[in-house]
Amino acid sequence: MEPATEHSRPHLDLSLGVHRDRTFIDRQFSRYPFHICRPLYVDDHPPGMATVYVQSCAGGIFSGDQLRIRVHAQAHSQVHLTSQASTVIHRMTESSAVLDTSVQMEEGALLEYLPDPLILFPEADLTSRFTLQLNERSVAIFSDSFLMYDPYHQGKYFSNFTNETSVYNSNNELLCRDRTSVSGLEIAQHNTGIIGTKAAVGTFYYLHSGQDLDRMHETLNDSIQDASTAYVGVSTLPSEVGIWARIIASEVADLRQVMEYLWFAAREDATGHRPLKRKK
Repeated sequence: MEPATEHSRPHLDLSLGVHRDRTFIDRQFSRYPFHICRPLYVDDHPPGMATVYVQSCAGGIFSGDQLRIRVHAQAHSQVHLTSQASTVIHRMTESSAVLDTSVQMEEGALLEYLPDPLILFPEADLTSRFTLQLNERSVAIFSDSFLMYDPYHQGKYFSNFTNETSVYNSNNELLCRDRTSVSGLEIAQHNTGIIGTKAAVGTFYYLHSGQDLDRMHETLNDSIQDASTAYVGVSTLPSEVGIWARIIASEVADLRQVMEYLWFAAREDATGHRPLKRKK
């Protein structure tokens, strides 16, 4: 095996550890376009939980980008990972782009990965993959979302968006997988069923093995009863790994609100306390 070089490593490699009940960045490596500032401590419940913003010095994701993010949540670490803002996926005519994110969780870890939506500009072509290795005694709360946007209102749309989420156990056995591939043309021509012309789509996951799935389902479902401006479906994931929800909305503000309802409910169910909002 050839030795790893800087350019063969992930663009962001982050490991979270625990010292005196406080989660800290145990190891980090970052290169263009990503940057990490020091963790913030926003919530008292759970105590010591780190909030880490993944920042980008680029103007978004461009044609030919092959970006990789790797996160390791050590035993009993508690971290909320989010982005600085939504990520713009720019016009791509010569090649597509790839965003690969992998997360490994150890026993007792609590990880929230809640980035802002991807904004798909006309002719954007992106494949986004999220892979999670879940310890049977850990808790994962995460989401993905996207919206299509035509900044010049010329009736144009993105070329293609493929999104894949895979969850494995600690023995590398596949527990569940969700894969979506859609083009802007399909949405523009109303060929995608209930989506219609609704431009904002998101998925929310709450994974907590060994818990009462009926209670978890009821908790998330109850949390979105006031979300009358969006379509939301809550259901049980395969392998009894947890609960997920799909959200379809006309406006990104409605999507964000539903995501917040679900996040609050999942955190309270997992820890007994609701989180504080993160400033962006």
